[in-house]
Amino acid sequence: MDFKIRKIKKKKSNLHLFRFLNCFVSSRKRIVITSLLGCLLLLWGLNNITIGGKKHHISKILSPLSSDKYGHTNILLLGVAGTNKEGGNLTDSIMVVSIDPQGPSVSFLSFPRDLFISSSVGNHKINEIYARARSKAIAPLVKKGVLSMNELSEKTIKKVEKKGLNVAKKAISDFTGIPIHYGVIVNFDVFQETVDELGGLDIYVPKDIEDPFYPDGKYGFETFTIRRGPQHLNGATALKYARSRKTSSDFDRARRQQDIILAIRDKAANKDLLTDMDKLKSFYTLFQKNVTMDLSLVEIVALAKTAVGIDYKRAVSAVLNDDPTKQGGFLYVPDRAEYGGRFVLRPKNLVDTQKFINLVLINPKVLLEQAQLEILNGSGIEGEARRLSLRLKRFGLHVIQIGNYEEESVRQGFYQNLTDINFSKTETFLEDLLRLKKLKTETPFMKNEDQNLVDIQIVIGTN
Repeated sequence: MDFKIRKIKKKKSNLHLFRFLNCFVSSRKRIVITSLLGCLLLLWGLNNITIGGKKHHISKILSPLSSDKYGHTNILLLGVAGTNKEGGNLTDSIMVVSIDPQGPSVSFLSFPRDLFISSSVGNHKINEIYARARSKAIAPLVKKGVLSMNELSEKTIKKVEKKGLNVAKKAISDFTGIPIHYGVIVNFDVFQETVDELGGLDIYVPKDIEDPFYPDGKYGFETFTIRRGPQHLNGATALKYARSRKTSSDFDRARRQQDIILAIRDKAANKDLLTDMDKLKSFYTLFQKNVTMDLSLVEIVALAKTAVGIDYKRAVSAVLNDDPTKQGGFLYVPDRAEYGGRFVLRPKNLVDTQKFINLVLINPKVLLEQAQLEILNGSGIEGEARRLSLRLKRFGLHVIQIGNYEEESVRQGFYQNLTDINFSKTETFLEDLLRLKKLKTETPFMKNEDQNLVDIQIVIGTN
């Protein structure tokens, strides 16, 4: 079976910002200024600062961010509806963002809320772990006579939320095999109001949505409808677009959430918000009760310094899902009887799942090379080329053609680059994943007519 697929001002803050910060130095509310600047600076960036007429580059005055052995800083983003809402502490949005300061580049990977993983508070769906850890942190306070969250101070509530966040970070780090350095919990109220403060978002909606089961906030439902094509969304509509799932999949919703994050970044980048004191004060009030994070102020500004240089058009994004024909399709639905009748998702192959996660978050340059692959079956075993094709597609690689190797059967599989283009990242990945050897020839390989679009040819061997 053969098939073909074509490849498809430096901003400068002024002294007003520091005067604004200074007015909170002696206030007990200083603890939450980090939340405000975190969301602002992560999105809009700050290249340098000017004090006393002299320009100071942040990279020279800040301590470095925590990072993994590859130099990446990995951040867990969790979205919740809020304590006073039904299921308010379940994380409807779960995403890991990996930032490479050397690129600088960024990758996004979303996780479905039904993914079943282990944690220090037990084995649960991934969207339950923060809520359960948070409840566990509150339990000792209840024994001391606290009857409701309203009786707790803002500082105590933040401590409880950070304990829940730490448990979620550890659980997701253990599952992915990747260190999670920081975490951010965002209440959806702040999301909606932020979009309105920015004047709305311009989004391209890829397909119609008509959801008659969108929660109305009163334990009932309302119909949410949005049509395919370019749309300008206010905060309420953007929130519905990000959360609707009854007539589309959880995976589609994750994609929409990634699109909205980038749209917020693009909209904010065009506004001179860091020198608008009225806007800063408005965002401060908005963020202080609705965002929890474990980044310090210097870490927030260091992230901003990196974020301002990222080319977001080359950002890599993916969603872990259960469609074996698509990128990220490494999950499956096990027998519900094994999980008390609940619908859950588990990895079919944890090794491949973690390799995929690593590819998206830590080694996205493989995907950015966009090499076009041909797979030829030289093993003599029927269907091997198709099986390998599906496996590589789940990793997000472009397989445009499969077929049989016309020479004698091959013992040791190999690959060859049919172009003069450097696909070194892809080649290294294939060598590691498939244990292939690169075929070296002394004369240039001559493509036939069917191979005009092929960049790398893979030949499967008997071993």
